[in-house]
Amino acid sequence: TREGFKCLVIGCDTSYSLSLEELRAFSPEMGAIIEDLQPDEVHVIYCDTKVHRVDTFEAGEDFVMNAHGRGGTRFTPVFDYVEEHDLQPDALVYFTDLGCSDYPDDPGYPVIWAATERATKPPFGDVIDIDLN
Repeated sequence: TREGFKCLVIGCDTSYSLSLEELRAFSPEMGAIIEDLQPDEVHVIYCDTKVHRVDTFEAGEDFVMNAHGRGGTRFTPVFDYVEEHDLQPDALVYFTDLGCSDYPDDPGYPVIWAATERATKPPFGDVIDIDLN
């Protein structure tokens, strides 16, 4: 594992505003982040207006994307899940089109918004662009 990187949380927006092409583009990006950081554990949380599925991978396990949900968009349930399950992430990477204004308060850990477009501006964290070309 990368020195001290224990817990990575990946939020995956599975709302209907994302095309299947966008969702498909998320999978290799997620895999690359996991491979790069090599955390002890990864929690992938699939969410539209609510959490539909959570997959946990231990170090060395192969990542497989398993998207569920195709409704509206809310970001808060992913952050609520992290808090309710006391996950203590070293970082949270949220894959989305930012097509939502349901932002929670700053959770106090690093958040990266991996965005296919910038429909809104997050009140905290850093935004990186996912290139679909």
